[in-house]
Amino acid sequence: MNIQAACDYKCRFAYAAVAAPGGTNDLAAFRKTGLSQMIQKLPPRKFVVGDNAHVCCETLLTPFSGVEKNDPAKYSYNFYLSQMRIHIEQTFGIMKGNGEYCNNHFR
Repeated sequence: MNIQAACDYKCRFAYAAVAAPGGTNDLAAFRKTGLSQMIQKLPPRKFVVGDNAHVCCETLLTPFSGVEKNDPAKYSYNFYLSQMRIHIEQTFGIMKGNGEYCNNHFR
């Protein structure tokens, strides 16, 4: 299954959808969800952090890749962006590893 999800800075799911079969690339699955429309409607200066599977826009920040990522400023941007992206991995880890925590926070 391809699951598209978003969390907040406290590792709480804010959105989750089983978007497509497992072999579907993330961008195609993302476009099938309501999350993509919600991100496009964010007010000014509000952002969502994504990974390279997504297309960078005014409200969706993604890392630089290829030759660009070697530029010192872009390297720093990627570093801090990755620090924020770690939260979604942690959120899935919390859900998988500690059912008690999940049951108490997702009612």
